[in-house]
Amino acid sequence: MSEETTMSGFSFFDMRELKARAETCAETHPTLTHAQRLSLVARRDFGLPCFVEARRLREQDIMQHVESDGDVGKCSFCHFTFRLREERAWHVTRHERLEEALHYLHHMPLVGEQLKRLMDSSWSQAQDAPTLEGRVAGYLGVFRAWYDRSIFGSMCDGTWREHPDFPMYVSMIITATDVPHDVLDRLASLYGRRPGSLRWGESRWQEVG
Repeated sequence: MSEETTMSGFSFFDMRELKARAETCAETHPTLTHAQRLSLVARRDFGLPCFVEARRLREQDIMQHVESDGDVGKCSFCHFTFRLREERAWHVTRHERLEEALHYLHHMPLVGEQLKRLMDSSWSQAQDAPTLEGRVAGYLGVFRAWYDRSIFGSMCDGTWREHPDFPMYVSMIITATDVPHDVLDRLASLYGRRPGSLRWGESRWQEVG
């Protein structure tokens, strides 16, 4: 880890790398306990005084996104509202899953007000556009909002690797919700149909098994 990274925080990947290197030290430093190997790597490779400092920096990196109101915290990164004492560990798990997923996907789904605006404008277009192409575009906007909500949930629960991409999602959702026949036929011609992949009325993809 570079000095710049050290000063700016301690990421999920920094911590994972530190722990992985400590595991490899079991052969080169067999007399050290695991805790001692963690601190050895923290000093040698990350310029930190000990592993406790690495953990402190990691917690600081996560909690910088949290605003607290009494015993309730709200994270602006993973959009999780939680009880600071009872649900702190669950927040860390969710936060780090999202951090890992973003690293690989390079895409943050729309959430909050941005998602609501896309949903509202797309529903209006889907209902009121004077042409078939306009209504198709409106439904695609609605499905994009549902898709972003679905994959964001998968990013936070760790199932994002199996989540379908948007074209596949469209082929699933058009068989699980009410769509006008002309719009349905056009979307099916573009994306195909995968009936049974989503339960009727459900827009959130769920991992099977």
